[in-house]
Amino acid sequence: MARDNKKRIRVFGLEEPGNVTRALVGDEIGTLVSTAESRVAE
Repeated sequence: MARDNKKRIRVFGLEEPGNVTRALVGDEIGTLVSTAESRVAE
């Protein structure tokens, strides 16, 4: 649904204390879903 509407969303677990705060401040946690091409870190 996010891809179809060209929206980026970050999917992350709520089990770990502090993850919501980390996501809100921009930490790269979880998985980013977007229309951009996939990249694999080297």
